[in-house]
Amino acid sequence: MFGLCATATALWLVIAWVGRTPPLRNSITLQLEEEPRLDLQELELRLRATTGVYDVTVLPADRVAYIKVDDEHFESTQVYALRGVLPAS
Repeated sequence: MFGLCATATALWLVIAWVGRTPPLRNSITLQLEEEPRLDLQELELRLRATTGVYDVTVLPADRVAYIKVDDEHFESTQVYALRGVLPAS
């Protein structure tokens, strides 16, 4: 049992040592307008197309969108200019 645990630990250390570090992403919460005619699917597509945005999760019931961004390439002015996104407070 000790040998099995030692082997698994050594294998994990080798993988951790040679593996690449995942890129650091920042999360931003966006408040969305309460407008009933707002097309949330279209807004999600526009958010995904914004430079520096890597992931988008829209919660229609809460009128919130969570986005993961790369700070080096992300321009917040592009996101807040989209129709349906409330300005940052």
